[in-house]
Amino acid sequence: MKKILVIISICALGDRLAAQDFMQSFQATVQAYESHDPSGVVKNANQLILQQPENYAGYLFKALGKLGQKDQATARQLAAEALALSPVDQANYATQAYLAFLDQDMTQAKKYLHFAFQVKTSPGLINDVQKDITYLAQFWSMDFAPLRQAASTIDAQYPDSPYWMQQMMLCQQAWAQNSTCTDEQEVLAYFQSLSPRNDQIKPFLTFFKGQMAFQLGHQQKAVKFFNQFLSDSGSESMSFFQAKARQTISAQWHESFSFEKAYLESVDGIKRLEGFESPLFVRCALYNSKAAAASRLGQEQEAQAALMALVDEAERLQSDFWLAQGLARAGGKLMYSDEPALGIQYLERAYALTKALNDQVLLSEIMDNYAVALWKKGNTQEAARVLRNSYQQKIDNGDVLGAQLVANNLGYMYLNAKVYTSAAEMFSKAVDLTEKHRLDLTEQQQLIMMSEHSSSYTGLIMSYQGLNDVGGVFEAQDMNRSRILREKFSHYSQQITLSETKKLLQSDEVLLYYSLLSPGEMVVTVVTKDQAQLRYNFPIQQWLVTQKEFINRINKVPSQINGKTLAWDEEIVDGQIKKIKHKEAAFTAKDFDTFTSYSRRLLQSYSDAHTDLRNQFLKMWYQFLIEPVEDLIADKKTLIISGEGVLNYLPFEAFLNDQNQYLLQRFDVRYVPSATVWGMINQRHYPLDRKDLLAMGGATYQSPGGGGGGARSMEMILDLKKDIKTKIQYGNNLKTELSALGFGGANYLPGTLEEVNNLKAIVPNARLLIDQQMRESNIKALDKQGELARYKWLHIATHGFALDLVPDVSGVMMTQPTGGDGNEDTYLLAHELAQLDIKADLVVLSACETALGKVYNGEGVNGLNAALLTAGANNSLLSLWPVSDAGTMLLMTELYQNLDQGQSVEDALNNAKRYMLSGQAGAQFALPVIWAPFVLNGK
Repeated sequence: MKKILVIISICALGDRLAAQDFMQSFQATVQAYESHDPSGVVKNANQLILQQPENYAGYLFKALGKLGQKDQATARQLAAEALALSPVDQANYATQAYLAFLDQDMTQAKKYLHFAFQVKTSPGLINDVQKDITYLAQFWSMDFAPLRQAASTIDAQYPDSPYWMQQMMLCQQAWAQNSTCTDEQEVLAYFQSLSPRNDQIKPFLTFFKGQMAFQLGHQQKAVKFFNQFLSDSGSESMSFFQAKARQTISAQWHESFSFEKAYLESVDGIKRLEGFESPLFVRCALYNSKAAAASRLGQEQEAQAALMALVDEAERLQSDFWLAQGLARAGGKLMYSDEPALGIQYLERAYALTKALNDQVLLSEIMDNYAVALWKKGNTQEAARVLRNSYQQKIDNGDVLGAQLVANNLGYMYLNAKVYTSAAEMFSKAVDLTEKHRLDLTEQQQLIMMSEHSSSYTGLIMSYQGLNDVGGVFEAQDMNRSRILREKFSHYSQQITLSETKKLLQSDEVLLYYSLLSPGEMVVTVVTKDQAQLRYNFPIQQWLVTQKEFINRINKVPSQINGKTLAWDEEIVDGQIKKIKHKEAAFTAKDFDTFTSYSRRLLQSYSDAHTDLRNQFLKMWYQFLIEPVEDLIADKKTLIISGEGVLNYLPFEAFLNDQNQYLLQRFDVRYVPSATVWGMINQRHYPLDRKDLLAMGGATYQSPGGGGGGARSMEMILDLKKDIKTKIQYGNNLKTELSALGFGGANYLPGTLEEVNNLKAIVPNARLLIDQQMRESNIKALDKQGELARYKWLHIATHGFALDLVPDVSGVMMTQPTGGDGNEDTYLLAHELAQLDIKADLVVLSACETALGKVYNGEGVNGLNAALLTAGANNSLLSLWPVSDAGTMLLMTELYQNLDQGQSVEDALNNAKRYMLSGQAGAQFALPVIWAPFVLNGK
């Protein structure tokens, strides 16, 4: 056993034995084994495991020690771990044979003896096996003669194995030197010709090739080998190597901003290690990858849990390297939570560990977070010095993303100190790095990266706002939204300037360009034909009053203690009422999101009981967003609004002033994704002789139910997203995935048929597509014929949907014929809408929630509006929430009557909304729930 373990540990696994301490423990273990001292074997084997947790020698020796102690269950677990750590190994196979023999399973024992002698590295293996049997016979009252005889017989069948094992090792040496092994196929042919055949050898060698490619810096080549290995290796005995492969692939996906795939790979890798009771370095790496990916996906609680699991595993391993990494990253997150003091403790401990390790690369990583701790403690000059040095070091080393993060952090330090010029300098550097790097990324990767890096653009906006630089604010605002959409229009598009934007405006129009800063804080660039000004608002006292009166109640946070109600500037700390030290930080992102989502709930209510509360919320929005610009918009007719983030989910026209007057009653309102996109749409010129209207409605659906709805884990959702992206890429329908998400049939909407028939009465030359004509296949056929491009107005009345969790799945339902619609899935999804050829002044999706989608920081809502504008629509009319069948029919009827009378799209919609608001269509249709959800976006 001694000779076997040393050779395999060095040659087959390539482990670097920890020199003297490991070799001393190894020799002591061998001596105890040869002395037939099981307790001594176990004691010294524990040292081997502690010194090298991923070297199988300690586990195998300990298994033999436990067999000497007749603890068969523990021995089996340890032997399984040893086999997983070295799955093609003579000693491991021999030990599996001993365990099978003790279970009186001679068939299995012989199989493993065959495997052992097939990979023997020298003729002397039989002697070591016979010594092992002698060792076991001393402690077990069994007749081992059948095992001895089987070993001798089987050994004689493989006289050439040492030669072929030598050839295999020569192949491994060649791969380690980035060379080709000319004998690879011959070696594989030999082992595959043996009976019984060991199916682990081929995937093991594939893994080794991947490992060598990775160590040589050939990441893509390594991933290719690892994926091949994973597809070929199904055995649990390969679980450790499967986990290592998953870790490398996860890291590669992470570098390419494919965080969903990185997350899934890390989760799968962690699952592969569930059978290992011992701590492992690869488990640390997987926890680290999972935490990074989860954080990038906005799952901060899961990220922090993974980091704490990393810390626990590192402490079990006594690994200062991984402990420092885990503490630094967990501490960095805690710095921005409600436990900043604990975050500082973690960071200080991480810094001390890294200094002791003298690991300059790790120190560089940790120093970035440690600098934030220095800043939090008031040592701002030292923090700035550390970060500037770190920034330059990363630039010199070509670490673009690392440098971007450092510049961003330093920018916020200067911003908090109100050193606006230095802040703008650092944010500009961060933005420049992002802009250069994103050019090499796919669309999805850009969305994720821009969302991640949007804080740099926000910081730049805040810096220019502090300097009262209107042009700088406008440029940063426009750069931070609708980038993907604009480049879909034209890959070589140029960003619009402030002066060019002014020229687009009529004298009675004003562009309100909003940016959200910290929660409840905004800056707006107010642009007219003649001038541009900045307005800023952070009504923190009003927000904190709202927090105490409404938000805390919604979130079930106590607003009183011992019968005393909290004042607006008070909070509960350790069971006592205390004055808030930092008012601006007391109103959180969660508070703002709660206020936004509850506002939407109130807007969707038909109940008179909610009227007063809804009005209070709408007045708060008016005071926050409109009141600061009142003097600049008073003489205008039209407000053109470009919002950011959650502002895209709110209808500004429903905001109320103190006189209970809706914004709609004073202004026309329309929306644009960004100034640059608006400018590009204005350059479109369509033929004047287009037909008036193509309207679709009265679709028939299969019976509701039957979909795979219900609760799902994050892994299941991400798996579905991965499948959906792949199918979209190759143009396949998504019937299976949509069904898994709960999409099936739907209730018939009789109002949609009545709606399009009304439109036909208004626009006599309108073409209607109803019932079976409204099939997805038919719409696509009409598109190929150029028919969709021949209409000024396109109208689709049906069910609509948008999924935030799966942003690729936003769309409208088409007719679902019995027996299906050929190769189509009966849903017209965003990516399919974007590919249509449309030359319409207005496309209406008269359906529920069609204006929603996934909000990406730095882009906006990635959904149906972007798809329709990309397809060629000058304007889209979409809905922010589930809409009333009857109310929608009335609103659309009024809209098209106005259009038919020659009104512009903007006037036609706003006048139709005012008609509904006036009560002329009926008092029940005057509520904002009826007319407010439909928002006009575009030209």
